[in-house]
Amino acid sequence: KGVFKISLYTQDKRSEYYEREKVKFSVLSERNCHIAMFIHQSDGTSLLIYPNRWSQDTWIPADRLLTVPAPEKDKFEFLVSPPYGDDVIQVIACTNRNALIDRIDKELKKISGSQNFAVIERGMIVKEINSSKVAEDSKGPLEWGEAHFLISTFPSGK
Repeated sequence: KGVFKISLYTQDKRSEYYEREKVKFSVLSERNCHIAMFIHQSDGTSLLIYPNRWSQDTWIPADRLLTVPAPEKDKFEFLVSPPYGDDVIQVIACTNRNALIDRIDKELKKISGSQNFAVIERGMIVKEINSSKVAEDSKGPLEWGEAHFLISTFPSGK
């Protein structure tokens, strides 16, 4: 789980959603940190959903709830659509801009005009998490945290 605690859940505390429902996530960290949020979809695709084209600031202050997307600020929403199934939402937090955040910045630059979120291979994420655990900067070892949340999505029952 990492050195410091980070919490992740849906804003309405649900874990099941149906087609076209909107989902908002809440993130809370006990340390000032940079975050990245991924969705590992049931079809094997992993998407970097935060930061993204509309919201690129990865910094969150300690003990201040972050809602993604932020009401009144962010110009995007998460709308349930295929593929349906069990998806894992993952937040990775680092106390400094390290190799993971630098790699995420590179992925953001790959987004084309028609693509809103970066598609990333799961192997890269695992590799970068492992390297961030032992990474150091000029102030010593970087501290990190990780949280995940399972949501299940379904086609409309109507």
